[in-house]
Amino acid sequence: MNKVISLIKYLVIVLFIISGCKKDDPGVFDVRIILVDEFGKQTSIFEDGDSLIFEFYFSNHTGKDATYLRPCSEYGNFLKIYKEDPEGVYQYFGQPIYYCAGIKYLSINDDETILLTAIPWSIELGWPEMKSGKYYVGDTFTLHINSERYDFTERIYFDIL
Repeated sequence: MNKVISLIKYLVIVLFIISGCKKDDPGVFDVRIILVDEFGKQTSIFEDGDSLIFEFYFSNHTGKDATYLRPCSEYGNFLKIYKEDPEGVYQYFGQPIYYCAGIKYLSINDDETILLTAIPWSIELGWPEMKSGKYYVGDTFTLHINSERYDFTERIYFDIL
């Protein structure tokens, strides 16, 4: 009889632990910004003259569908380029001229990841001339989701040889 009571107590404790571990977290929105080469391979080292493309991904893991305001000037603000000087300090180097399309609300389903945009580093698009050195872009990228502002902080460091 003691074994049965001990077994029941053990099962009650296990069930209590399992039921108490349910995830109440509503989930998150996630932005991932990656640097890829002309072949779509993620990298942080480029040869002089290589193509360099910034890809902006947005993921919804909240358990609900969401509506977001298509980012516009945020791309240009995020893509401010800083280059390392001879003393090892990063100095502002330039940024692309980014033209925005009309304001538009779009939807993203739960558990969906979408490519917001891909922006190449190109002199034709107003970027400064690519020179060898160590660089970074980024800090804060802002999205307006379900009428709220979300700031995503990230820096991307890369080298041009």
